[in-house]
Amino acid sequence: MAYSEIENKYLSALTALQFPDEPVEDLRPELFQPGRQPNDLLLAAGPGQTMTDAGGGGPVDTIKAYDPTIRERLSSFLQAGFEGLGINRYKARQHAETIIGGPSSNLPLSMGLADLVPFLGTTMQTEEAAIMGGEAIDSAKQGNYGTAALQVGGAALGMIPGAIGTVKAVKALPKNMPAGLSITPVGEIPTGAPGPVQLNRQEKAVISSGAGRNKAIRQEATDLATNLKSNYPGADGWAPIEINKVEQKFNKAGKYIKVEVDPKAISYDFHTPPANVPAEAWQATMSSRLLDEVQIVVDRAAGGDKAALDILAEANWYRTMRDRLRTEFGGLGDVFADILGTTSAQTDVRQNFKNAVEIMRKFSRGDYDNALAAYEKRVAKNEPVDGQTLTALDKLGEFELIKSDAGKLFNTNSPASMGALLDTFRAIKAGDSPKTPNFTGNLIGLTNEATIDVWAARMMRRLADLPRIPPPAEQGVGGAHLKGSTLFDPKVGGEFGFGQDVFREAADEINKSGMIKNVMPDLGDLGPDDLQAIAWFVEKEKWTSNGWTTKAGEGGSLDYEMSLAGAADQPRVSELRKGINASFQPPDRRKGETVMGEQAYDYRVNPLREQDLANKDAMQKELMASKADVSRYTLGVSGERPNKPMSNYAQAELAAEFDDVVRNDASVVTYNLSNTYGSFMGGTERALNAEFIVKENFVPTALERRMVEQGKVYDQDAVFISKVVKGGASSNARPGIEIYFKNKITPDQMAAVTAKLREYNVDGFTYVTDMRFSDRINVQAKAGGPETAGLNGLRFQYIPEFDEAFSQANRSAVMAEKQDLFNQVVRDIMKEGNVSDARVVHYDTKVYFRSDYDAYLTRATGEGAQAARGVGSSGADAAQADRGREVGKDFSRAVSDRLRKKAASSKPSTVKRGGAAPTSGAE
Repeated sequence: MAYSEIENKYLSALTALQFPDEPVEDLRPELFQPGRQPNDLLLAAGPGQTMTDAGGGGPVDTIKAYDPTIRERLSSFLQAGFEGLGINRYKARQHAETIIGGPSSNLPLSMGLADLVPFLGTTMQTEEAAIMGGEAIDSAKQGNYGTAALQVGGAALGMIPGAIGTVKAVKALPKNMPAGLSITPVGEIPTGAPGPVQLNRQEKAVISSGAGRNKAIRQEATDLATNLKSNYPGADGWAPIEINKVEQKFNKAGKYIKVEVDPKAISYDFHTPPANVPAEAWQATMSSRLLDEVQIVVDRAAGGDKAALDILAEANWYRTMRDRLRTEFGGLGDVFADILGTTSAQTDVRQNFKNAVEIMRKFSRGDYDNALAAYEKRVAKNEPVDGQTLTALDKLGEFELIKSDAGKLFNTNSPASMGALLDTFRAIKAGDSPKTPNFTGNLIGLTNEATIDVWAARMMRRLADLPRIPPPAEQGVGGAHLKGSTLFDPKVGGEFGFGQDVFREAADEINKSGMIKNVMPDLGDLGPDDLQAIAWFVEKEKWTSNGWTTKAGEGGSLDYEMSLAGAADQPRVSELRKGINASFQPPDRRKGETVMGEQAYDYRVNPLREQDLANKDAMQKELMASKADVSRYTLGVSGERPNKPMSNYAQAELAAEFDDVVRNDASVVTYNLSNTYGSFMGGTERALNAEFIVKENFVPTALERRMVEQGKVYDQDAVFISKVVKGGASSNARPGIEIYFKNKITPDQMAAVTAKLREYNVDGFTYVTDMRFSDRINVQAKAGGPETAGLNGLRFQYIPEFDEAFSQANRSAVMAEKQDLFNQVVRDIMKEGNVSDARVVHYDTKVYFRSDYDAYLTRATGEGAQAARGVGSSGADAAQADRGREVGKDFSRAVSDRLRKKAASSKPSTVKRGGAAPTSGAE
């Protein structure tokens, strides 16, 4: 049936929405995240010649040159035709995939692949056209491709030079075309299609056992099993599916709902060498084949293929994520990355990110303190803390797992997330699964070993010349940590370990050859994780272009979630995303429409379809306008004065004042208030590490005012508040440096780092802290608590208000000088073995001196004047005595009365202070 004008208009609008001129923002970002596994958080090369094994005498990899499939050759031909009409490459490729029935097509299809044969000779050599035409007819006869061309009056084909439309195309089919092979109406089986899939005796027995005696249920299970197997025919390169389990599902009332059919899981097994091939030679062969895969993309990129250039650019994927996590979360990045890992199982990326943010929000406010204290006691008593045990105890009311605001567990991930908050996630033991910790390590810069995720495993299996595993039969990548393995020096066996070895070897060869750097020099050398990111997109492109995967199996986008995390109205963001992804639901037919026929129904429904498209377009625009990253604020504040150090309890009192301000502020995503050290003029003193991660609607006035109040109460010479600004996008921006370590370091080790920095004439540091349960300042307020939280980094900035030589007249020159100095510091400090990340950061900073306090606090608006003068002491890191003030209102619930009574007898800590050192006016 031909489509009406309004239907064609709808299809055109749908095409425009699905295939925009530029792939700017994918509203379903499930397409882009290397390293992700199903049920998991989970995301080039020298010459194309073959490569022998490392020993030089082993078997040679004789992999053939890349041989495109019929679909790929047809797609390239059709794409060229569309590009000849002036359509850009991206849209032309999507149109080509639509015509041949590619995965991007959601439009009605009606022509068989063989129907395109008459057009092959228009721009291709006759011999090539004949070969492809014969292959196309054979493929159509075998039923391999089904239906494939748009039924829009032949318009799509008619646009291509030499094409003559659908009707004429049928008349022009070759005279020797096999009988019965013609345009196939939707829903009919082409002549020559294979018969129905047969179940073997074992599978029938499984169905009988699982479905029971009910004939209807047994037939339902049989149909599901048959359809499942027929969706993945061996002729298309799929490994055979074997039905392994049939299970009936019932509701709470015991009423039957449905039956589920599960196939037997198939291992990837790419690490097993073929017969008579040594393991070392097999690894070299697989590395060579991986290099050849990347070479294909490099050659495409060198020829200007935008898609190939985009794939190579994805080598920056992990680097970009590390940059975002550190820029936006600072010292909280370590615990946030771990929580992203522990909340990943059995969730998509969107829910994974949402759960991680909620855990961070509640944890920073002390909501989980009681539950974590109970967990810690179980660990101390050597009682089991595995997920199965703790979940069972939680159901009995004998143990409290962490939960959401709605009182629900975070799927099965609450126990593991509690472990991460207690800093056990990175403690590797023999037998542990390597996937999630390795991916988390990639995100935060703890390791650059490749994460062998589902896409890497699919590529490796293809390179091993093994049939593709149907997605329903895929299982996790095999392999476990071996004895002596650590996150920083992994020793992993099985498929995962073999894959890491292959990617590491291939990355080394790529760097030696300069293959990718010749095309994209800015990328520099690749780590194995960078190569894995490229492989993710290479394999994803291949599966998509061949129609082997679906939206449900495509992964997710962590960076997309982060781009929305700072939006002020999160409920509205969720509502928009739900609306955009909702499918159009046509109304039921009316009685009269059934009598009058299809056109009467379409006349009423098509305007609703158009309105649905318009609504989705409006929601898309609103969502894009809502995108906002989170921002980060830090405070420069201390309570100490010279010779009057602060006790742990006094530190907790100071922190409580700031906790009181942000605890109930919904615009504050999470925050860290913990014990740390500050260093200035060669001296070291106690301070607060105060970091606040906020949404775009956060107003810092109350926090700023409380900071000035504490500066006055504790008789500080100066205090300051800083906002991290990306790219120095502020007229008040000044450069600084943030350095983060792979392993937490001791104060003595930190002193060695600061001594090295002082060689650059830089002084004045705040030591950044981790944010685990043991780092919480109220936990450390207990008798005998450590003086500082775990130290995982340091930060400092140039503050011109502290520099007597600074003037506005020379501002540009001074800032440029500091920027150059700090860049040199970063380059040198990254050579240190324990440094995971070092970066120049820009801060928009407000400084308040003692002489500003009263004027600021008496202003009705709470706005103070900026002071630009020399500083008389250590500014934010100055010292002040423990004044024994009362604990803040909200914080008091986390500090026991027993501890409060002991506050008076709590002896102040004494920190060793070094000698004088040159100062640059840094923090």
